[in-house]
Amino acid sequence: MVHSASINIALDTCALAMMALVFWRLVTEGKEHGTRERLLAAALLHAGALVCRVAANIFMLSGLEQPKFLFCFAIVLDACSACAFAACVLTDSDGRIRLAGRLVPLSSTLVGWSIGPCAIASAVDSLVCGIVTLDVAYTISLCVACLLLQRKNEEELARRELEVECAQSKVFAEQMSPHFVFNTLTSISSLCYTDPDAAAEAIADLSGYLRGNIDALSSDEPIPFEKELSHIRQYVALEQADPARVFVMEYDLAAKPFTIPPLTVQPLVENAIKHGALAREDGLGWVRLSTEDRGRFVRVVVEDNGLGGNSSEVDGKQQKAHNGVGLQSVERRLSVYGGSLTARFGEDGGWACVLVPREEGRR
Repeated sequence: MVHSASINIALDTCALAMMALVFWRLVTEGKEHGTRERLLAAALLHAGALVCRVAANIFMLSGLEQPKFLFCFAIVLDACSACAFAACVLTDSDGRIRLAGRLVPLSSTLVGWSIGPCAIASAVDSLVCGIVTLDVAYTISLCVACLLLQRKNEEELARRELEVECAQSKVFAEQMSPHFVFNTLTSISSLCYTDPDAAAEAIADLSGYLRGNIDALSSDEPIPFEKELSHIRQYVALEQADPARVFVMEYDLAAKPFTIPPLTVQPLVENAIKHGALAREDGLGWVRLSTEDRGRFVRVVVEDNGLGGNSSEVDGKQQKAHNGVGLQSVERRLSVYGGSLTARFGEDGGWACVLVPREEGRR
C-alpha cells in the first residue's frame, strides 16, 4: 500500500510538472483564440485535483488516516475539468460548442489524443491494483490538445490573413482598373497634341489618383474628408478629360472637418459616374456629392440621375452593376468604424447615403 502511494505521488508530481508547462504555454502565448480560456480552465481544475491526490497520498505515507474528502474533491475537480476539456474539443470555428452540424469537422487527431490515453490508462489501472495512471494520461491529453489547438488556431489566423490580403488585392484591382487607366492615358495622349497644359494637369491628376489608391489600401486609419475629396476630384477630372464622357459633377459640402475611412466615398462617386451618369445617352447625366452635419454623425450622400429621364432601356446587367460595384468594400470599411451605408437604385437614378460617426462617437 505504501509502495503504491509512493508511485502515485511520483506520477502525480510528474503530471503537475506537465501542467506547469501547459500553464506557461497558455499564459505566454501571444495569440488569443476561442478555446484558450476553456483549456486554461480545464488545466487549472486538473492541477487542483492532482494537488488533492498528492496530499492524500502523503497522508497515507505518513501513517495518518486518509482524508476521504480530498479524494472526493479531486473527483469533482476532474469532472469539471473533463467538461471544460470536452468544450475545447467541441468548439467550432465560430466559437460555439457543437457536435453535429459543425462548420469545421472535428479533428480525428484531436479526438484520438483526447480519448486514447485515458482509455489505455483505464485498462492499465484495472490490471495493476493500487497504481493510478489515469491522472498522467489525462494530463498528456491536455498537453497534446494544447499543442494541437495552438497549431490549429495559428493555421486559422494565417488563413484569415491570407483572405484579408486577397480581399485587399481584389479591391486594389477594382480601383486600379486597367480599362480606366488605358482610357485615361489615351485621353492624355490626345491632349498632348491639342492642349499640352491640360495634358500636364491630367498627368498630375492621374499621379495623385494612383497615389491616393495606394495610400488608402495600405492604411486602415481614418483620413480627413478633405483628402478623400481631393481623391474624388482627381478621379472626376480624369473622367472628364475624355470629351466623349460627358456629365456634370456637383458638390454641396455643408460639413467638411471630419474624418472618414479611406476609399469610402470615392468608390460611390465612381459607381455613380460609371453606371449612373454615363449610362445616359442624352449626355445630361449628373452626379451630386453632399455632406450634412447630423450631430454625432456626418451624413454623406452620393446621387445620380443615370437610370432615369431620357436614358435608353435599363437592362438587368446595367442595374446589377449600378447596385454592386464597390458597395461591399465600402460597407466593410464603414462597419469597422461604427458607420453605415444605405443605397437604393431604380429608374430615377441612384442614391447612396453614408453615415460616419465623428471621432468622439466612434466605437
